[in-house]
Amino acid sequence: MKHVDFGKHVEFGQIEIRLYSVVMGDHPGCAMGCPLSLGWEYEEEGCVPIDDYEVARDAAALSDEDSNNNKNCRRRKSLRITPDERRRRITEGEGISERDIRRANRRLQREREGRCRTRVNAESAAFFRGSEL
Repeated sequence: MKHVDFGKHVEFGQIEIRLYSVVMGDHPGCAMGCPLSLGWEYEEEGCVPIDDYEVARDAAALSDEDSNNNKNCRRRKSLRITPDERRRRITEGEGISERDIRRANRRLQREREGRCRTRVNAESAAFFRGSEL
């Protein structure tokens, strides 16, 4: 069967770059400290042709590579923020008090504990269902 090209294609032109505000998040999956989230507010940084953006991104990725040439792992590590850095960003950027952060951390800890109990209960139920067979 002959392949017919209908002339369909996709092109990308410009990337719009925005800097979003960082706010205190509420995701209980953050293991230590308060999670961060992107806020609704942002600043326009301008537009860049996609080809220029990808060249700059690839150059940054090459400079971030570790000795094992494991750039994906290195990128993930560079995205991690310590609990102290998250706290600093929240208090300085958003002006949130230490008291509010402690309160949010306690609430998130209760949610984490609830998730853990749910997981343990589900594993126990699966174990007992399996042993009944």
